[in-house]
Amino acid sequence: MKKKTIISLFSGAGGLDIGFMKSGHDIIWANDFNKDACDSYKENIGNHIVCGSIYDVKNHLPKTADILIGGPP
Repeated sequence: MKKKTIISLFSGAGGLDIGFMKSGHDIIWANDFNKDACDSYKENIGNHIVCGSIYDVKNHLPKTADILIGGPP
């Protein structure tokens, strides 16, 4: 299976992202508005999470990815 690039929205602390990473894919951009969740994500997964409202950061989304995932509240 070819490795896929993934954008993760409403990522929280990254539980969904970890599953995709363990399946061999690359999370290239993630977002959540909860500071504590973002801090946990950064500590355990990586610094590619952008903390803030999706409305404020949507212009910073990468232009391309293979998959879009999201963990709505």
